[in-house]
Amino acid sequence: MWRRLAKEEDGIGAKFVEGGFGNIRGWQDIRWKRCVIKQYFQQVRQFKEELMVLVHLSAGAPARATELLSI
Repeated sequence: MWRRLAKEEDGIGAKFVEGGFGNIRGWQDIRWKRCVIKQYFQQVRQFKEELMVLVHLSAGAPARATELLSI
């Protein structure tokens, strides 16, 4: 999987990994940009919260907590 990450010069590899991929021989050598990863997961969480509200409001009868949280 890290090889797929390294193939994308301007994509996900450049966004989440510090430095280049020239010296990386395995996943242990990857230096992650922790603050960028943290921001990404905050955006994912915010999206999921907004999606949960939309499902709750637009899916007919209000969902029970077990149904809502399984989404």
